[in-house]
Amino acid sequence: MTPERVSEKLNSRRITATVVRQWQAQARLMCQIPELRSVDAQILVACGIVTPEALSERRPEQVLASVQPLADSAEGQKLLKTAGQPDLATVTAWIQWAANARPFRAA
Repeated sequence: MTPERVSEKLNSRRITATVVRQWQAQARLMCQIPELRSVDAQILVACGIVTPEALSERRPEQVLASVQPLADSAEGQKLLKTAGQPDLATVTAWIQWAANARPFRAA
């Protein structure tokens, strides 16, 4: 189902096609990078990193520079409430996991 159709079916002001697209990207990341937590996927997608390839091609410092403004924002603080701020070791692990990502295959 397309994000537009899902949004239409759910009939909620808050769940737009954009939100559904973000959910889909987060789910794909988590399917391809099993070690990734849901909060990690949410952070990455919010920063525009939506594929394992896009993540694995970046240096840890680049990824940290991308996620830090989100993590420092009110939205990021709400998202990270118990997960803690991503640091260089965390983003380095994300990149290593992404380099070993499994291919995405639809059921």
